[in-house]
Amino acid sequence: MSHKVITTIPNVRSMTVVKYKNSLHHDEVIEGVLSCEAPVKALIKNSITRDDPVEEVICLVSAEAGSPNAIISVDAELSSYDLFKRNISEYVQNELHCTIPIFTSVSYDIKSAEMCITDILSLLSFGDTVDIDVTSGDRTLATHLVLCLEAMVIQGVNLGNVVFAQFFSSKSENNPIRVINHVFDMIELINAINDFSRHGKALSLSGCFKKTDNSTLQNLCMKMSTFSSKLAICRVSGISNDIHGIWESLSDYAKLNLDDNTPMIEKMFQVLIPSIEKQFVQNDQNDTVVNLRLAKWCAERGMLQQALSLIRENGNEAMAEFGFLLPSERIKDIYQAKKARKELKKHDASLSQFTIDKLRLLKPNDGLRENDIVEVCTRQNGRDVWTIQNIESFEKAESFYVKKSRAVNIGYTVNLEESVLQDCIVLLYYLQFIRNAVMHAGEYEGKVLDYDGENLLHSLHVNSMDHELPCNRKEQEEILKEENIREALIHTVDLLLSQIEQHGREYLRIKEEKEAKEAEEERKASEEERKAADERKRTAAVAYGNFLNELNGLQEFQVTVPEAPHIESGFSSWEYGFEMKVIVNKKNAKQTERMRGLKVGDVLNVRITKCISDSHIILVNPVI
Repeated sequence: MSHKVITTIPNVRSMTVVKYKNSLHHDEVIEGVLSCEAPVKALIKNSITRDDPVEEVICLVSAEAGSPNAIISVDAELSSYDLFKRNISEYVQNELHCTIPIFTSVSYDIKSAEMCITDILSLLSFGDTVDIDVTSGDRTLATHLVLCLEAMVIQGVNLGNVVFAQFFSSKSENNPIRVINHVFDMIELINAINDFSRHGKALSLSGCFKKTDNSTLQNLCMKMSTFSSKLAICRVSGISNDIHGIWESLSDYAKLNLDDNTPMIEKMFQVLIPSIEKQFVQNDQNDTVVNLRLAKWCAERGMLQQALSLIRENGNEAMAEFGFLLPSERIKDIYQAKKARKELKKHDASLSQFTIDKLRLLKPNDGLRENDIVEVCTRQNGRDVWTIQNIESFEKAESFYVKKSRAVNIGYTVNLEESVLQDCIVLLYYLQFIRNAVMHAGEYEGKVLDYDGENLLHSLHVNSMDHELPCNRKEQEEILKEENIREALIHTVDLLLSQIEQHGREYLRIKEEKEAKEAEEERKASEEERKAADERKRTAAVAYGNFLNELNGLQEFQVTVPEAPHIESGFSSWEYGFEMKVIVNKKNAKQTERMRGLKVGDVLNVRITKCISDSHIILVNPVI
């Protein structure tokens, strides 16, 4: 790993010495004959002050700049490149008192400037730090140097300072050497934004702002990184919350008033926020809609595994949430979760390993129902054959081994007549097969995945469709081609989202209004009950006080039995407007016997045992 400088050698037209202000070092004056001379001197001095001296200067030399130039010296036959090496060497040795760097020339032709990129990259190694002077050379070469920078990043080379010397006048000392790192930071930022927008990767974007002290930007990068990490490993549960958070932080950062001291890259990022919002997953108040949009976003960008996982997690939920699938009234619960294993074992002893996954759409319990769909494996001709069957098929099966339950319909029936929705249900079924085949490729290798379309449609109570599902090796291999999976994913999500917009949102709105109305009625009833309870307490307090005043010290009075007394706990009476608890002394056999003989309406003489003023209750004992 070493420190290097890349520059372009111009052909000398004049031997005039020009003075420049070194913005890298307190605006000190640095002289140079060639336009690239002063900026290279500035870069070398800056590297020494940072204790990372430049070891090599890579010079792009055209045929003209490498040929003898009479303007420089008629006798010595020096070229512009020779003059540059001499002047830089003298400066480093005589003024900086340091080791002279190595000079390496790379030939280039303006007509084929791109050819020099390969030569430059061959001189760079992983971990090198490279400063670049872009003062000299034509615009074509400058463009190719930018491309070279992109390739350098891929190669693991660190970009140092990028400078150019701006010439105003040979008589002026205010010709500045400008640091233009921010321009290349912009390129890196645009690439990082593209990386996030196209692939959901936030590592480069976070790297652009690793030194920022803007808390809003830090928060945004953190949320983007969390989203990126979850998506990469298909941890899609709750990922809609991360998307909500990203949109919120993008909005917050877009509203900030950035002052003149804000780094240019942070200002540029604010300008590019609308582009990010246009390319990112569109937000929605409904999490299921956000997840479906994310599934399509992933499919469009080739992230098929992530899209399949999102469909798996949200496809059925969307149909239930938006009313496309409703619980069938004619389906009865024939299995309870605890009884399912025992019932199914009756068919075959090999079912000892049977387990029931929690079925996502099952309401109100987690047990299997009539016409539920599960994935089963049968042994045919010495090999496993996977099939999809419903509970009704189980009843007729001679022998099968249930490996895992796969809920497709779960006792639901189609709520809409539109064929597009019916197509969508079947496509979801396709996608389930695709996901299983992709996720469990080793398990399915060499096996036939026989998905019985007739059983599927029967279980969904859809009889008006003519769908042929893949049931042999050739058909399955065809549908598992990447372009087919991608097309099926996008088509399925588009169908679902279009149906949600046409029918689902209205269904959900009516449902939410109904639930809100019921909740409000429940709240009012609860409020009325609370008020009634408060009134009872107030009335009881008054009655409690009046009773004690009327008692005038007498401890015995009469209570009418309102309900059949319990020997252990006695009974309670509100005869006097407050609660009076008749408590039996369990050790007193006569009191116990007296309680046994009481019935509703009997009058009982009682004696006060205790007055509880806080709750306005009097405990009394029967008088024997």
